[in-house]
Amino acid sequence: FWAGAFTLATALRRKVYLGKDYLGGWTCYPHLYVMFVGPPGTMKTTTMNFAMDLLMQCPEIVQSPTITNITALTDSLLKSPDSSIYMTIEEFGDIILKGSDEMYEFLTSMYDGKRHIEQKTMIRGVEFINAPCINMIAATTPKWVAEKMPAVAIGGGFASRVMFVYVPRTPKEKRRFIYRKELGIDVDQKEMGLLEKDLVHDLAHIATSVEGSFEIDNVETMKFMNDWFINMEDSGNEKLQNYIVRKHVHALKLSMLLQIAES
Repeated sequence: FWAGAFTLATALRRKVYLGKDYLGGWTCYPHLYVMFVGPPGTMKTTTMNFAMDLLMQCPEIVQSPTITNITALTDSLLKSPDSSIYMTIEEFGDIILKGSDEMYEFLTSMYDGKRHIEQKTMIRGVEFINAPCINMIAATTPKWVAEKMPAVAIGGGFASRVMFVYVPRTPKEKRRFIYRKELGIDVDQKEMGLLEKDLVHDLAHIATSVEGSFEIDNVETMKFMNDWFINMEDSGNEKLQNYIVRKHVHALKLSMLLQIAES
């Protein structure tokens, strides 16, 4: 589900939004940061690859370098026709080792929909990146999150901008081998190939032809959303406060993505 949501968000970039006429002083775009957290062997990378198999067939959508730092990311944004890229990180700790706290700050800033950023280079001077957009899907382990993610990433707000999807280790006797015919589970590869072709076609259409402002269809919907926000329960956990105040942003992003998926 979350790999699919990320795939749609990556195709949409900042081309669709819920605007200030509904939200007041800010605009909500559907880009996402998704992080799978689970022990080794829980198919985190396999799940990410379902998204990659589709996105890599859409040349309109630009991928960042897989081994990256802030300079490489800003260079990729500069080279992208619409200042939009997506990141796929099989081990999130790898990019943090290269960028430390600055990488957290950079990704936090990108998530918030900055109007533009500046990059200074020795040769080209100051360059402006207008309306940058990054979608990210990553994976790591619970041990790394517990031991290596610093307080600045939590208190500074990075963690509250990420959808952490916990992937528990399934007992070996309950794991399924999807394509084992002797278990009576068979997959029509020809049918799957046709489905993939249709999905790539739709993603290409979304990436090139879908744009504009979303609308909320009626007063009852707006009242429901407002009541939900006001009555949202506080978890009582201080470390979750930044997430609680940002939870409605995740809900709005997902609502846009589900509407695109349905339509």
